[in-house]
Amino acid sequence: MIFRILLILSLFIFSSLSQASIYKCELEGVLSFSQFPCSDDAVEIIVKKSTTTYESDLNKHDFYSETVIGALTQLRLVLIKIQEAKLQKRHFKSQLKTEILALNSKANKSLGKFNHQELDDNKANITTSYTQKINNSQNMLDNLIKAKSDLMYKISMQNNILKFDQQFNGNTQVQQINNILKSHKINSKIRKHQDELRLYQVNLNNDLARLKRQSEIANDPQYYKMQSADITKRYNSQITTSYQIIYNLEQEKIKYNND
Repeated sequence: MIFRILLILSLFIFSSLSQASIYKCELEGVLSFSQFPCSDDAVEIIVKKSTTTYESDLNKHDFYSETVIGALTQLRLVLIKIQEAKLQKRHFKSQLKTEILALNSKANKSLGKFNHQELDDNKANITTSYTQKINNSQNMLDNLIKAKSDLMYKISMQNNILKFDQQFNGNTQVQQINNILKSHKINSKIRKHQDELRLYQVNLNNDLARLKRQSEIANDPQYYKMQSADITKRYNSQITTSYQIIYNLEQEKIKYNND
């Protein structure tokens, strides 16, 4: 089981190389992988370029530039405000209708005792007040729609994959953007830990190469075996931790996409 995990780790780490020689060896009972022969009986493994899950995600446009993410974040707020402006406009229209009906009802109950001029004045005042509110809501809505159009254009210039303007309503667009932002956040974490993996491997290789040179100068191969086993064990622990974090993030993304 440990061998399989470490083998996967080695393939994962070296996937960015077009073709690399990887040496598998066992030092003091610790299985390790390196770009340099780490023991006399090291076994060379040729690893050809492959595409990691992370790189596949990039190709599928699950990872976007900061410009696109910034525009999407703004677009999400604009879409929410558009929905609010529409509801507000609808509310003012409903209130206008309700208050006019209430005045008419009051006039009908009063019959001839009701002052019709006062009724007309009240209707005019109420209509003027709500018409102004409705117009303000419409002006706000027009500005928001223009802002939405500008942001959609900005996004399309950066990434032509995000074409949802004609396909979904506002609420669905907001949910779609939420999904994109969440996926981007997870992929950003994956990239961070993948960079850590590469750094660990580079440091491991450098430490082993330096140790080997020291061992050759001192003509003490036993020193190399002992020290390299400790170094490899330490780095393998860090690599395994980062790989486990990446695995958990991948599982979180799968679960999120299936919800």
